[in-house]
Amino acid sequence: MVTILDGKSPRTIQRFISTINSFLKESGLEQEILYDTASNQYYLEFRKDQYFNAKQILLISKVLLSTHSLNNKEISTILNNQISKLAPEEQMIIRKSVESESFHYDSGLDEQELLDIIWELNTLIYKNKVIEIEYSNALNAVKTHIIKPVYITFSEFYYYLVGVKESEDILIFRVDRILNYKARRLNFSVQLPHYMSEGELKKRIYYMYGGHLKKVQFEFSGGIIESVIDRFPTAKLLKKDYKNNIFTVEIAVIGNGIIIWLLSQGSKIKVLSPASIVDLYNEEVKKIYKNIAGD
Repeated sequence: MVTILDGKSPRTIQRFISTINSFLKESGLEQEILYDTASNQYYLEFRKDQYFNAKQILLISKVLLSTHSLNNKEISTILNNQISKLAPEEQMIIRKSVESESFHYDSGLDEQELLDIIWELNTLIYKNKVIEIEYSNALNAVKTHIIKPVYITFSEFYYYLVGVKESEDILIFRVDRILNYKARRLNFSVQLPHYMSEGELKKRIYYMYGGHLKKVQFEFSGGIIESVIDRFPTAKLLKKDYKNNIFTVEIAVIGNGIIIWLLSQGSKIKVLSPASIVDLYNEEVKKIYKNIAGD
């Protein structure tokens, strides 16, 4: 590659770099061109206290790669944008550290690009818009929904759009399954309860199932009760029998995703209330038994 510095003397190059650095400083940009003696290269450095440093970028890179939530092109672009801001030696260290994970990275999203969609949906949320969504669910059934989007969150390997209908029902959509979306001229107001904030909602929702808030009571026996308390931030111990290791637990949850966890505990669980969850739990147990019995 031919540049305007080809064939120039070191003094001329240094004068040119100094001019650029003076411009950056006068413009209020927290950047500076420095020289790396080990690689014999100039590089652009961002002020360390205002941008991610090498240690932080290494951790961010590891976390992003572990989520498998973006396609190969998007994850590569994000990592390169972050790593390229570091000194050459630091770049080499981080690229080597994530080399294997990057090479074997596979999101399984068929190269669907999500960054633009997430940004555009987030902008509609910021503008307090009501939107119309064409959505394909897990069974590939397509349905149109009109919602007021509340926020976008990440859970269980996917990005989700949380919204509320005019009836105040909570709906949750996997972003990669949204086929089309557009802002509507109409608007409606909803009084969102405190548990609809992102941090609070995540304490009450499991496997990103939408629905109504409910209190579920179950008896837990023969296991480690601390594992239940750790799993459910809203857990209350209504009855405690440490001698026989039997506890009655109440948790506040949204939707029916809790059924998946209850079933995963096997014989340690006896569901007590509400009736809707008891019936759903018993139906699933019967189906499991039927599969085992081979009927």
